[in-house]
Amino acid sequence: MEHLIDIYNKKPEIVEKLLSLNNIKVNLKVDGKPFQVLVEDNEIHYHGRSGDESHIGPEIDEYTRLFSKPINYAISKVEENKELYLNNYKFYTFEVINEKMLLTAVVDFDNKFIESADEIRTIADCLGTDVMPTLWEGKLTESQIDSIINILESGIVPEKEELINWVNEQFGEYEHFPETLISAADDFIEGLVFFFNVDDKIVEYKLVDPTYRELMNERKKNNELEFENNKDVYESIYNVFVDFAENTEWNKNENKIQNLQENFEEMMSNPKTYNKLMNLGSKIKINTSDTYSIQVERLNESLAKDIKRRGNIYKQLFENFVKLFYKPKKRGFVISKEFQNRVNNIIERES
Repeated sequence: MEHLIDIYNKKPEIVEKLLSLNNIKVNLKVDGKPFQVLVEDNEIHYHGRSGDESHIGPEIDEYTRLFSKPINYAISKVEENKELYLNNYKFYTFEVINEKMLLTAVVDFDNKFIESADEIRTIADCLGTDVMPTLWEGKLTESQIDSIINILESGIVPEKEELINWVNEQFGEYEHFPETLISAADDFIEGLVFFFNVDDKIVEYKLVDPTYRELMNERKKNNELEFENNKDVYESIYNVFVDFAENTEWNKNENKIQNLQENFEEMMSNPKTYNKLMNLGSKIKINTSDTYSIQVERLNESLAKDIKRRGNIYKQLFENFVKLFYKPKKRGFVISKEFQNRVNNIIERES
């Protein structure tokens, strides 16, 4: 989904025309996990981020579920109430945050995008889920348009409390304006999503708090810096992984995730290898997130037991092992092209 401010910088006349349309919907945007429920041939399938709520995203695989508590929570809630999803609509789009499933969009079996906030709210009630707050629906006032244009022209989006105050001032009179603005953070909201109906096609753009964009950039920068500062340690860990993998019968199980578990367990059963890796692992950053880290309940019984007994370093080593060997990479390799070729050869080995 593109940023409204970026579109305005390229073609301001297009944004001005969009803002003058008669039926505009403005939703809250939250930093949740995108989740879609697709109904096909009377069966339910689970999909992830599409970037456009009128289209279906990629199907959720075992790898995604291994690292996502929100996705597993959402799937379990849908599985409990499958019959509620099967009859009326083709797919549903949610954001999952803090054990809340927020319905944001619905598409029916005629591929019609359900625009009405009231209708989406009714569907959410039937499903027993929350609904993504709609901050405004209808024609924007001249005052609202002017205020939005002022932000886009200046290139300065209000931050934190200022953005929250601005949202309240501009949209607070809407009859369904929420009592609280849901957010994963305590001091800011991620932003807004504008829905425009252009010739019966829904166009979506977002207006995001710069604090959020800076937070994401800073997180990425910090991860890159941490890797660079400990590059020798990571290289040592990955070399131990690859040396083991090149000298074992790699394809122990047809299921990729199960195969990785069995290989990791075999590798760590060697006391010398175990001690070396645990020592190296103590020098790298540990992913302590309960939300987006290895979901232990998705593992086989023996590995889950080992992780609970041996702690976060052991868990982190398995996370790195999975990320290294889950699928081949043709670019963006961990250490070097030559090293990645070794990894790819292991993954693609037939026996």
